[in-house]
Amino acid sequence: FAVISERKEDDAYLAVSKMFQSLLIWVTLGLAIASLGAIFLALTITRPILKIGEVVQEVGKGIFSTRVPDIKSKDEVSDLGKRINEMISGLRERFELQKFVSGQTINAIREQTEGIKLGGERKTATVFFSDIRGFTAFSEKVEPEKVIEMLNTYLKAQAEIVKKFHGDIDKYVGDELVAVFQGENMVENSILAAVEIHVKIKELNEASGGAPIAIGIGINTGDMVMGAMGSE
Repeated sequence: FAVISERKEDDAYLAVSKMFQSLLIWVTLGLAIASLGAIFLALTITRPILKIGEVVQEVGKGIFSTRVPDIKSKDEVSDLGKRINEMISGLRERFELQKFVSGQTINAIREQTEGIKLGGERKTATVFFSDIRGFTAFSEKVEPEKVIEMLNTYLKAQAEIVKKFHGDIDKYVGDELVAVFQGENMVENSILAAVEIHVKIKELNEASGGAPIAIGIGINTGDMVMGAMGSE
């Protein structure tokens, strides 16, 4: 009877041992599968999403040359990367167009839900005109590349000062810059911009060492009709 009892205990211990061994194998196999799944997610989902996040941060800083690299997977993450790149391209185009279109025009487009219509409304504003004295005579004696270089240098300097004093550049016409100042301090701002421009032009002339460039500035304040004129 004692021998039979010991055999039964041995069989029970053996069964429990096999059960624990089987459980250990399954747990190990489960952990391995989970690890492989984590690696797969990191390679196919997590890493691309982190990269998209980095690209979005760069765009937030105004860097529109960045792009989401090609994502190999054919899923929602890949589609998101393509849409982000399309969005960046659109933002870059708008950013570049703002260099050629006045802020007032952009605001008018945003406010019009049915498109821009010809016409305008009466407003009180200050208009700022500046042009280079003797530009025609200068351009006839100098190579065109040098003329363009000079224009860009002097117009850029003026534009930065106009924007500093809250002016909106309406257009460039050859050697002329036209800007609009609005708001409570528009007259004072336009005059401060004119004074600072003359100081800056003097500095540029001294730095160039060539024939001095003279700038004439006119400022006019009054009622005017502001809007779209010309052709639809």
